Parts: sequence; C-alpha cells; structure tokens
Amino acid sequence: MNRRTLAAVALGASLTAALTGLVVHQVRAIGIPTMPTMVYRGTLEGASAGPHMFRVAVFTLASGGAETACNSGATTTTLTPVNGAFELPLVDACTSVVHANHTLWLELTVDGTARPRTKLGAGPFAIEAENATAASTGSALDMRLASLEARLTTLTTQNATLTTQLAVATNPNPDCPRGYTLAPAESPGTVCTRAVMLGTTPVVDHVVKVGTVGAFWIDRFEASIHQSNNGTPLGTANGSGGVGTAVESSGLQPSGAHPRGAAPAQALSHPGFPSVNMTWFQANEACVASGKHLATRTEWLAAASGTTDDATCNVSSGGALPAATTRACISAAGVHDVIGNVWEWTDEWYTGAGSALSVPMVATMPTVPAIAPQRLLDPTPTSPWPTGYSADNDDRTWNVNSRVSNGSTDVSGMPSAAVRGGDWNTGTQAGVFSLDLNLGPSNRNPSVGFRCVLPR
Repeated sequence: MNRRTLAAVALGASLTAALTGLVVHQVRAIGIPTMPTMVYRGTLEGASAGPHMFRVAVFTLASGGAETACNSGATTTTLTPVNGAFELPLVDACTSVVHANHTLWLELTVDGTARPRTKLGAGPFAIEAENATAASTGSALDMRLASLEARLTTLTTQNATLTTQLAVATNPNPDCPRGYTLAPAESPGTVCTRAVMLGTTPVVDHVVKVGTVGAFWIDRFEASIHQSNNGTPLGTANGSGGVGTAVESSGLQPSGAHPRGAAPAQALSHPGFPSVNMTWFQANEACVASGKHLATRTEWLAAASGTTDDATCNVSSGGALPAATTRACISAAGVHDVIGNVWEWTDEWYTGAGSALSVPMVATMPTVPAIAPQRLLDPTPTSPWPTGYSADNDDRTWNVNSRVSNGSTDVSGMPSAAVRGGDWNTGTQAGVFSLDLNLGPSNRNPSVGFRCVLPR
C-alpha cells in the first residue's frame, strides 16, 4: 500500500441522543484535503427549529478520563441545522490524535447535555498529517507498516527457500523420476537408475529421459521380466531364438491374470538378454507392477527417433543379442535396440487390420474389387479368444474385421496389437517405422519383447 494515499476516517456512526425526541446520526469525518483537517457531520431528528449548541470531544476511554486534544473547540458552537443536518469543524490536532490512536471514543454535547460516547469506527487508519501529497514520517502507523512490510519480505524469502528445499527433498534429481538417481557416467542421453530388491536379489533398472517440456522416461534397454519374490529372470531370449523359463511360471497368466496380493513379476531394464514370448497382457501387467506402462505409439516413436538404420542394429542374425552399453544401435535420446533384436509390443490395439480387409474380386470384372463389409452384423459363432481368457470362454468381439494370430491359430474378429521396430531376422525391412499388425494381443512369439515408460 502507498502510504501517501489518503483515506477518510469514520468518527462514529448513528448516535442516539438522550434528549427527548432528539436523534443524532450519520456522524462522519471527511479526509484532509484542505484546512480545517476534519469535519464532524451529523443530523438531528425531532429537534426544534432554530439554533442549537454543539461540542464534540474525543477520549481514549469509553467512560471517564480526560479528553484528548481533538475536539470542535474549547467551548460550544452555535449552529442552525439545515433540514436537521449540521457539521462541526474539528481542530487541527485531530489529525495527529487519530493517527496515533487506534481506539478512540466520541462524546457529543447538544444544548449542554452530553450524549453517551460512541467508538470511533476508523478504517483504514491511513491519515497523513502534513498535506495531501507528503506522507508523515516516523509516525506510529508509518513504523508499523514498515515493520509489516519487512516481515512480509522475510516470509516471502523463507517461503521460496522452503519451496526449493521441499522440491529437493521430494525429488533430489529433477532430471530423473522419483526414486531414480542420475547416472552422469552413462551416455548418451540422460540416464537414471534405481536399485530394485526382488527378494534378496538387487536388480538395477535403467531409464532415459525423452524430451524436455512434457518429458517422460523410457526403458533404456528392452525390458526383462523378473519374478518379484526372488528375481528369477523369465522368458529370457538367447542367441539362437530360444526362450528361457516361461513367464507364467511366476503366476502371471497369458491373459494377464495373477494371484491376489503382490505382483508375481516385474519388468525392469538392464544390460543382458531381453524377455520374449509373452502376451501383450503379460507385458502390460509386468510394466504396471514396476510402476510403469507400455509405451504408446507417440512415446515409442519419440524414443526411437534418431536411431541409425544400418548394420549396427541386430537385424540379420540367428537370434537376439544381449543389450550392452557398448552397442551402437542407439537413438538420439539414448534408447538401445529400438530397431531389430526383438519386436516390441506397444500400447496400441487396432481393428480392421490383416487379411480380412483384402476385398474379394467381382467374378465378372476381375480387376474391380467388391465393397468390403464395414462391420460384422452378428458376433462370430465362437469366441476368437483362446481358452483361458474368460471364465466361460465366450467373450465376444464386435465390429472387428481383422484376421490375426491369437497364439495358436489365425482367427477373425480379434483386434491386432501392434509390435514395432523389427527383430533379429527382419533385415532391411526393420526400422523405426516398421509396424506389424498380424498379431492379436494373446499371441506369444519368441521374437517379440517390449519396453515400458515412466510418465513425469
């Protein structure tokens, strides 16, 4: 607040006189733009016409005590109210009295009879003593305002410090998600790691930061699934296209179902062979168990951007290779093996993909295709999902025209789940934009893995 700003001060409001039939109300002081400094205004109701004698005195007590230097004069002033209204000029001393005291009482005398004192209703106390443009200095109010401003400055500084300390305490590594530590010795990219205890087995999880504003963190290497209670690796690929211990041995079923309680398997990212041969549902559950989610199309493509599409990636061999920090198949953000090695499930389901969209040809005009059906008008006679994906094996899918592999056979009426990037045997057809929609989410393949994302 600019202390040079003037404000009016109310000197009481609505006083009732003890004189018979006489009421005084709307008593107010105006500001101090000119001399006299203040004016006491009031209205008489029920009083006789003609002149009356008035005097106003100001006290610091509700009763008793000596009056202050603020009054309308040493003696009464004779005034003739106009329509009951009157005003009494107050002495100059009232400015300093009101300025210096927060609690004052007004006593009005009318025709020799003192009325009960009323409390000064002043707000705000911003009275300036000298003139309308120059504020007094050194006054009690001035000093209080200066003290309050100093305290406010101190509190603002303390709040900023506490905010910074809280941010550091809750996340000491702003370039990393909570629980992770920046690994400056690792490159390229911003690499963050955390040690995860699986029973008594520690496993170090690696993620890299992708982007700046709205950044996220994605697995640095293709994910590996581990049993939560003892760290046993599950579904591990090998260099000859084989697969290690099945993922469902942990209790995580192909449908994604798992026993109540602690998650039986977690997806972590570290150097070594990735996990393969899991369904989309198992990959999804393993990501969730580690506090992550399957990469979306947007996240996967952003993370893969800048990967050199050449022989540095494993696209022409007999099986998966173990991830290693020395491998050259790395994206601009520092993500390894998005091209080749193993296909990667992403968080994408599509309808209308696959051979079911290959429109039949009209017999009489072999070069002109007939109009493909836009949707199935009736559900398929049997469920396209494999046994074990619902309690009654009769979950249906409507308006899906695709023909995909459900893991045991090709079926129509199931959505396709996307895999991206290519595998060890895709050759030049592998790449950032390689997309395969031939697999249903229930498919399991020794050449398909995944990776997970941590949001900001």
